[in-house]
Amino acid sequence: MTTTINMEPLSAAFNRQSWEWLQDEAPDIAAALAQVVKAGAGPEDVRRFTMRYTGRVAMAARVEQAAAHLREPPQ
Repeated sequence: MTTTINMEPLSAAFNRQSWEWLQDEAPDIAAALAQVVKAGAGPEDVRRFTMRYTGRVAMAARVEQAAAHLREPPQ
């Protein structure tokens, strides 16, 4: 028998941490990310663009998580 565990709280925490990191360490990228998410870009769109534009795997993961945070409904 398999038990399904809801990992949403953990993924939300990772997403929030990525957003907070961007705001602290790369505020210009955070501001641009907020702008493109508001315009309708999804986390996957942001990741693909970042990989294509920069080739930086870690940054692509970070902005994808931060974009997911921005799209999450407020708690």
